Amino acid sequence: MSLWAVGRVECQRNPTSSGILPKKILKLTLKIKVERLLEPVGINQEPLRNIVLQVSIDLHREQMPMVRKMTKLSSQECLALADLLGDTPMTVISASRLKQGMCDAYIAGTLSDIDAALIFDAYCPEEPSGFGTDADALWQLLKATDGWSCINVDAACAKPLGTLIETDTGTSVRYYGDVYHALLEPVCTGWVTQPLPNAAVRLLTLEDMERLARAPTEVQGNGYKTHEAMVTDGIAAGAVVDGNIVAIAHTYAETDLHADIGVSTIEAWRERGFATAAASLVAQEIQAKGKVPAWSCGADNTASLRVAQKLGFTEVARRAYVIPISND
Repeated sequence: MSLWAVGRVECQRNPTSSGILPKKILKLTLKIKVERLLEPVGINQEPLRNIVLQVSIDLHREQMPMVRKMTKLSSQECLALADLLGDTPMTVISASRLKQGMCDAYIAGTLSDIDAALIFDAYCPEEPSGFGTDADALWQLLKATDGWSCINVDAACAKPLGTLIETDTGTSVRYYGDVYHALLEPVCTGWVTQPLPNAAVRLLTLEDMERLARAPTEVQGNGYKTHEAMVTDGIAAGAVVDGNIVAIAHTYAETDLHADIGVSTIEAWRERGFATAAASLVAQEIQAKGKVPAWSCGADNTASLRVAQKLGFTEVARRAYVIPISND
């Protein structure tokens, strides 16, 4: 009986913050202690081997990273996850896709105890968004999924996740900042309080479907299943020159409190104020609905940052992309 007591004391769990129990030396110490106690009195060694083997297996298992349950969410579970994420400028896109059923979503843990969530936007599946600050849980989710080229995560989680990816794959990573804004005051253009008086810029309607269909892909807009849905369920404005759309601003995603705005201008028509004028129209319509316009762009996208500043947007947060660098 005293021998079992020794075994219990030596095997007590001592968790660490990483979920890993570094107890290699404990396994050796326990085996020596028990054998030395048993050898002098001539006790049959066969039960001892079974005891030592079981203890060794248990300790070895404790040294491995915590194995987390990964679940692909159903449509109803996606709705629950959207509520858990909350409604902010940083979550508006993912929450909208979850409620629309326009994404694949995975969690580590359970909905009542989530370690991390991974959301693949149907309109940009190669760039999933990760939520939660447990880098190990996010990496386990990424390893179990395909088709991604980078991941957008909380800024505090970016470096730990990047380190895990580099260590596990031998692939270098780079980081790219993502800046989030909200328009908390009436929309402006920096020098007037109303949208720019550019006759070529107006809200798009169902009468513009043919124009959208023949426009270059970069100014057709996205975030909706059809162009019709974009101008009826969402809000879109465009710069129309000689009957052709050369710039567009539109709601990309919408929740109860926020609407994210996306903009694009054909290169030959840039530097003319079209994006600012179109986005100001969309922002005004969003505010008329009682919602807050949201805007996000890369930290080095000076053109987009300049438009956001002209319209009166305020930076509210930053996230980051973790991007593995291909060896090809």
